[in-house]
Amino acid sequence: MRPIYPDSISRPEDEIFKQRIADNFTRAAQDYDRHAQAQARISQKLAGYLPALTAPQASVLEIGCGTGIFSAELRHKYPKAHLTLNDFSKEMIDRCREKLPESENTRYCLGDGEKLTTDPLLRDRRYDLIVSNLTFQWFTQQSATIAAYRANLLTPGGMLLFSSLGEETFGAWFESLKEAGAPIFTNFSHNPPPKTDYKFFERFQMVENYPDGLSFLKNVKGVGAHGSKGQTPISRSILEKAIRIFEEKYRAVAIYDVIIAAI
Repeated sequence: MRPIYPDSISRPEDEIFKQRIADNFTRAAQDYDRHAQAQARISQKLAGYLPALTAPQASVLEIGCGTGIFSAELRHKYPKAHLTLNDFSKEMIDRCREKLPESENTRYCLGDGEKLTTDPLLRDRRYDLIVSNLTFQWFTQQSATIAAYRANLLTPGGMLLFSSLGEETFGAWFESLKEAGAPIFTNFSHNPPPKTDYKFFERFQMVENYPDGLSFLKNVKGVGAHGSKGQTPISRSILEKAIRIFEEKYRAVAIYDVIIAAI
């Protein structure tokens, strides 16, 4: 029997968190592309690291395809490859399918990216490339899931390539919340990149300027990237104070702490 790692350590609070994130992305699906300028820039950066696949009909699995921003890059790079595109949100897959219709070489897999090794659709399949753009930061068992991909889904010599967000992402906003008296939490510090044998690893910061704090929050909500583990409701007065601090002290500048790695 092949080893399967993530399910044995899944916890109820993790499942609640992931379902909340999936619901956020479902609500954002219709207008996602309009708000996803930063995501598109990171997608282009990640595409620059895509390897040459020499097999006549290579197989590629994308985790968290969303509306297809990176999926389109994959199809352009690998016009003859068999693409399997996964997402946790049916609405996101529906949007992606508009750009890349289902065909003999393009198929979709709806489900939790951390449980793909148990998905009947993927059972006993192997991929030359597993790739993901800005999804791994939402995983609750990132290291175990990566180990499962390598053990169960990658071909020998295959590559796992991904971009993710580090714990400094939106740091100014979280500091503003803290100064305003909100509970101390972050979206990403609970899930740092795993320590493993990278083929390469790059980390850089990308700056996004917003006209005001409300525009920043609308953009984050527009791409479904709000919510965190252990989050408690924030009062209107604290939120308004945090927005003022974010604008006055941090000039409404948001930092994306971007990680790109290959295994």
